[in-house]
Order: sequence, then structure tokens, then C-alpha cells
Amino acid sequence: MSGKSVLIIDDDELLCRVLSRRLSLMGVDAATALTGSDGLIKFKEEIFDIVFVDINLPDINGLELLDKIQEFSLLSKLVVITSETNEEYRSAAFSKGAVDFVEKPFEFSQIKKIINSTF
Repeated sequence: MSGKSVLIIDDDELLCRVLSRRLSLMGVDAATALTGSDGLIKFKEEIFDIVFVDINLPDINGLELLDKIQEFSLLSKLVVITSETNEEYRSAAFSKGAVDFVEKPFEFSQIKKIINSTF
């Protein structure tokens, strides 16, 4: 999977570290950002194959962030990872271009399935 890249935008530092480490072990380059602003800066510097976005970020709603990311690239796959489990958020995420919606807590196998189906 060399050359494949993932950006994780989530304010949960532990989740970012663990997910990044697990993806690295799969041969995926993983970057993290703890705020939407930092995530957007990283995305502008490098277009990622997959972007995992939490809905509840300290500086911006993750659903709004999906729109901002798509202004720079429509090629990146967007995946929402969140503890917000209501149908309204799910529908909004898909209408804004998300290819998947993963509810926290999740098993890494769910993330691995998304990675494998994308790459």
C-alpha cells in the first residue's frame, strides 16, 4: 500500500495516535490533526487519499469541514468518524460526499475494511 495516504482529523489525541500507528503498520502514511483548521492546512499541503473527519471538532463542525475539503479535491474519500449517532448527522454526512459513516466506539476492522476497499 505504499504511497497511500490518510488524514485523521479528530480532537481525541489518543484516537489519532492509535489509529495513525495501526495504519502505519498496514503500510499507509497517516497524518493527524486535532482541529479542523489544522486539518485543512495539512490537506492544502498534501491531497490525501482518505480523510477521516470527526463531527465535533473544537473549532468547526466536521460536516462543514467536508465542504471545505471538497473545495480543494473531489478525489479524496471522506469518512466521518463520530459519536454522533443520529440519522440526521448520517444523512448530512452522505449528502456532503462522505463515503462512509463510522460510529464511535468502533473496531479497527471497520477502518481496515474502508482502507482495503479504497486501496
